[in-house]
Amino acid sequence: MSIQQNKLSKKPGFTLVELLVVIAIIGILIGLLLPAIQAAREAARKMQCTNNLKQIAIALQNYHDNNKNLPYGGLPYISPSANGERIGYQDNVDFYGHGWVQRLFAYLEQSALLDHVHWEAPLRNPGISADGLINYESEHYFVRKGVVDSLLCPSDTPFVQFQSSQTANIQRDNYVLNYGQTNYSQQDNIEGVVINSLGAPFSLGRFVTTIRTNPDDGSEITETIYSPQQFGLNAALDGTSNTMAASEIIVPKGLNDEGFLGTPRYAGGSGFTTFYAPNSGVDKMAVQCWTSLDPRFTCNLAWTSQQGVLNQIVPARSNHANGVNVAFLDGSVRYYNTDVDIYVWRSLSTTNGREVF
Repeated sequence: MSIQQNKLSKKPGFTLVELLVVIAIIGILIGLLLPAIQAAREAARKMQCTNNLKQIAIALQNYHDNNKNLPYGGLPYISPSANGERIGYQDNVDFYGHGWVQRLFAYLEQSALLDHVHWEAPLRNPGISADGLINYESEHYFVRKGVVDSLLCPSDTPFVQFQSSQTANIQRDNYVLNYGQTNYSQQDNIEGVVINSLGAPFSLGRFVTTIRTNPDDGSEITETIYSPQQFGLNAALDGTSNTMAASEIIVPKGLNDEGFLGTPRYAGGSGFTTFYAPNSGVDKMAVQCWTSLDPRFTCNLAWTSQQGVLNQIVPARSNHANGVNVAFLDGSVRYYNTDVDIYVWRSLSTTNGREVF
């Protein structure tokens, strides 16, 4: 009787070998599923990035409808000349370092931030108004530091500010405007390569040297003035569907001395160029370079003069798989691989190249 009870009391179970086999199978399944899950998440992030660029493209069109011009890419901070007059001061435009982002605040549902923008004061180190009634520093604090989700690519982690003497804590963003196929000022000869700039829808402007006659003694006076540039859609002779408007960049992850990259609210970080293909080349920045940027690419500190920011070269970059998103002036958004033909890539950034693909 006791022997039969012992037999009945035995319960079925897994052996150690069976348990290890099950664990191994589960591990294999997880290993197969994780890449698919990660790919799905990146696809969602890429789609969000595409939507962000779409919003920017539509905002540019709405700005153009209301102002008959596209916004300035940026108006760099220009210090007074030796005679006490602001270099290039004309048409009641002060060059106080503001980028294109502030001009689109109203079209990106950021009117609250726009209310704090004072065009008559520098974006960095603004001080207070002459009458002492406006504290520009506290006002521009919100402009510099306000986080705008539609300016951030979820595939990157730009929730860090640029903190230095040059730009005084500015929130980094991922989207920049098209400054053409050479550099920020669309020079024809850069890096020892002669390339006709063929125009671009946005620019940081350029310095123009003029010679005039001194009315007192008839001598020649050479002057260098800064000339801002603003364009309309009618300047895109190649067609709005064949002209880039904006693309994306990877921003530095460090706090200090990281250069203007990723600060489109400031003129010095407002654009990209197509001199190099996406995710390639060496960034050329003015005044400062970064030290903790993604190790896949580097930066050269090539210029330190006041005009240096106009010579910057900033390739489009992203953390997406082998390419970048690009918004066009017609509002469309397309994806271009890193191995895109350089002739096609550069041609799509010009306004009047009349290229045939």
